[in-house]
Amino acid sequence: LVDAPCSQTGALRRNPDMKWAYSDERLWQWVAQQREIFEAALKYVKDGGKIVYATCSTLDEENAQQVRFFCEKFGLYLSHPPLHALPQTKGMDGFFCATMERR
Repeated sequence: LVDAPCSQTGALRRNPDMKWAYSDERLWQWVAQQREIFEAALKYVKDGGKIVYATCSTLDEENAQQVRFFCEKFGLYLSHPPLHALPQTKGMDGFFCATMERR
């Protein structure tokens, strides 16, 4: 499980002041860090093994775009459709989760 550090946009409902700390520059720093962490974790996944990528973000750049990048760069495929919960869903925080497998 890669529970990646992120912008935490899924928790804005509970922490609205976080929006003042957000910047595009910081977002791209998170994206780069997520890729580094994922690549390091992938070294422990054997052929046919699974890896789960999760964030508490609602941003496509940290979620679906990252999964596309991981699949293309590392030859992975999605085991199941990703789970993308939005903050307005059932009064909980937003988050994203995707399970990928090695070929």
